[in-house]
Amino acid sequence: MLTAVALALIISCPALGQSQKQVLWNYRGKAIDQQTGELLFTAKFTEKRINGHLESMETQYFDPKTGQKIADRKAVFEQPGSFNPNFVFHNYRTGSMEVVDFSNQNAALYYKKNQGSTAYKKQLTQIPKPIVADAGLVELVLNRWSDLQQGKVVNLQIVVPSRLDYYPFQLCKNKKESNEQTMVIYFTSSNWFIRQLVSPIVLSFDTRSKRLVQYAGTTNLTNENGELIMKALITYQFDN
Repeated sequence: MLTAVALALIISCPALGQSQKQVLWNYRGKAIDQQTGELLFTAKFTEKRINGHLESMETQYFDPKTGQKIADRKAVFEQPGSFNPNFVFHNYRTGSMEVVDFSNQNAALYYKKNQGSTAYKKQLTQIPKPIVADAGLVELVLNRWSDLQQGKVVNLQIVVPSRLDYYPFQLCKNKKESNEQTMVIYFTSSNWFIRQLVSPIVLSFDTRSKRLVQYAGTTNLTNENGELIMKALITYQFDN
């Protein structure tokens, strides 16, 4: 497993002679409960972009009461412009760990539910494209921005390490909630029946900067009692 983790954090060096524009984005997030307004967690994000493509992202999550770090995540995109990074997620409240490694062209998944539980592994092959994992979801929105603005549906396969599997999902613009300043994207299951039972994840983007400004829906973080945070509203504030 250490090999998979190590591979997930490797960033390939650019070839000599290539001119690449590197940009670091630093921003913060604040999550509240959609129903009660209670502050659930805060987060700090650092993105490294090369020629406009996300190369890596590091995220730290904090308890708003104590300031203690409760989780972190690291994602690395081996292929520029791809949507399926290698990533590692640690939840320090429960001891859970999620890893996805795409370095061998397939998806090697690793999941451990808590500190004392058994670790499960699975290799996924022949996943239909586009394959999306973790931070790659936002990158797919940016890649298909024009199509989404026109109201087209974007289909994808989302890799979920906690389920050791992948699932067909789709992205579509909510025309009623979108306006000139904000494009609102619904992330939902491709299965009609499931869509009737499960609320979509809602992503709101600033149409000028094309940055994600708000996220509403389930998370992979847990509260103080170890229960999954299902209805979070996260707003983002950019430092640059």
